Amino acid sequence: KCLSKEEGSVHWESFPDPAERQKPNEKIQKSVARMQKVIEIARLIRDRKNKPTKLPLKEMTIVHPDEDYLSDLMGDLQVYLSEEINVRKITSS
Repeated sequence: KCLSKEEGSVHWESFPDPAERQKPNEKIQKSVARMQKVIEIARLIRDRKNKPTKLPLKEMTIVHPDEDYLSDLMGDLQVYLSEEINVRKITSS
């Protein structure tokens, strides 16, 4: 919020009302939690196979019986997955 010259300082402003605060989006939180789980598992597998994270992988396939789970990961979050895991191509089945 930009202050007008009459208001003077942010120190004189009142605290925001918690009732007006935006409610958390549960779908986004669920998608991010799924992404974090996949990143955690991928790092664990890389560690067990002695593949350093700095070494980019050619391809990674995510297998899960739930289509919603896969669609969450293969949507907007795919970019974050590929950067965090350092993989060039991500596929699902």
